[in-house]
Amino acid sequence: MPLYICFCPDAQGAFDKRGEARADHLAMGQKDRADGKTVFGRVFIDDSVSHHEDRSPPTAVDHDHLSPGTKGSTMIYRYHTIEQAWDRLRADPYWLKGVWDKEKATIHELAPSSTDETMKLI
Repeated sequence: MPLYICFCPDAQGAFDKRGEARADHLAMGQKDRADGKTVFGRVFIDDSVSHHEDRSPPTAVDHDHLSPGTKGSTMIYRYHTIEQAWDRLRADPYWLKGVWDKEKATIHELAPSSTDETMKLI
């Protein structure tokens, strides 16, 4: 089954909305992971708080351990079609609550690989 990578930058001023919708977003992701639909999901952060080079890893801040400098989310979904991946994204609490900038969200199919069906991230 194809894999799709989703890139969802946060809308301007979305940090508080992210905190409010986080529990529902995580619950949906956990269910999808158990069903084999979500392979990976992670927040991405601004370079100013990144831990690359000589910087220490960012520490969590309010809203139940959100990272400072949160800029958006990226996920890898496993669906039959890109339309199904878009449907899943549009049903996410972060989409519905206005956390993600809907005009900048993108989904792209990943090139097939022999490891696609067994892909597991720890």
